[in-house]
Amino acid sequence: SLYPNPTQDLLQLQGIDTKAVIDIYSSNGNLLMRSEVDLPNAIDLSSLQSGVYLLKITTENGVGESHRILKVD
Repeated sequence: SLYPNPTQDLLQLQGIDTKAVIDIYSSNGNLLMRSEVDLPNAIDLSSLQSGVYLLKITTENGVGESHRILKVD
């Protein structure tokens, strides 16, 4: 799960108990950010402008999921 959504800066990730790659895409599909994390963890979105983004999580087991997130100031 992801929370809070909408978020101002830190997005908390829970429910995945393995390493994962987090990709964040703009609304037009451009890759803006990629990070490898050990979950649970938090992602700092403070460098992004306000808007809607697509967050894709891919675990080391190849399991993937996508979430729409709203970044606000």
